[in-house]
Amino acid sequence: MKRLMAYFSILMILCCSTISSSIAADAPSYRLDALGLTVKIPENYYVLTRDFDLNDSKLQELGLDGSAFADYMDRQNIYLNALGSDETEILFTMPQNTSGTLPDYSLMSDEKLLAITNDIVSEFENIGGYDVTVDVYHHPQTKFLQIHFTQLLNDIDTYNSEYFTVINNRQIVIVLKNYGQPVTDTQETLLRQVVDGVAFDAPLSFNNIQRNGLNLFGINVGQVLLYGLVGACSGGILIIIRAIGKKSRQRRATTAPHWSSAPPGQQNSLHNTIASPSEERSSTTYRGQHPVSRPVSANHEQALCPNCLAYNWRGDDRCASCGTPLN
Repeated sequence: MKRLMAYFSILMILCCSTISSSIAADAPSYRLDALGLTVKIPENYYVLTRDFDLNDSKLQELGLDGSAFADYMDRQNIYLNALGSDETEILFTMPQNTSGTLPDYSLMSDEKLLAITNDIVSEFENIGGYDVTVDVYHHPQTKFLQIHFTQLLNDIDTYNSEYFTVINNRQIVIVLKNYGQPVTDTQETLLRQVVDGVAFDAPLSFNNIQRNGLNLFGINVGQVLLYGLVGACSGGILIIIRAIGKKSRQRRATTAPHWSSAPPGQQNSLHNTIASPSEERSSTTYRGQHPVSRPVSANHEQALCPNCLAYNWRGDDRCASCGTPLN
């Protein structure tokens, strides 16, 4: 009976985890072009982006003025503001970059990121933050500095759980604010699911293709390009090797001793064994790389060229190899 109850408990846990993951998968997606990312926000949040309707009736229910709220989002560099029914809000902001090229957090080690912790703590304390803690969080595409701090806003303690990263030369801040009470474990889990669901627009580079890949119609374009590049390089190497081998064979063929330059005894021995002295045969001698055929006799005498030392038939006016006069 106890074993049956244990199996039932495990089954319930699996069912609950499946339901929670399906809810996250069905959450609405929002495209933030300025930040270069797409994000999913749970349905129980009222989401406002830069292009929201200023006359939305939901704003009136919340006691918000559309124009004033749009101006507030613009001044605070907020590109998405998700308002929850539990007095929380999730913000996506991008502080203005005044430092030129920024180091990409995905290329930095955890130790190097933690080395700037003291500077971050000082910055938050300068804006009235306290109880500041910093840690490194690994996202599939980048690394975040996970920052917890408390801040007094309008005489209310505001508890913040923030994820900060630099990617594609953009500073991205994802923060959950809870007004009046600390961030709960459930809210932390929710924010972590939101962060994990962020899909950044990775640039087309070898490292990103190797690490993340690019998908088009279900095909990993990054792997296709990578394998194609490897195949092209391999094919190019084979072509070069074959060309070198062919050139080497041609060089050996042009420098190898041919029949006309063999010694007289070796040159005529084959003819003497297979042909009678009166039988005419054709032989090939070379002038450069171009063959010249003519009838020869097995008992003809030969003359040595004084220039290239090639053997020629006695009586020839010029050397068949280099053209030097023989008489």
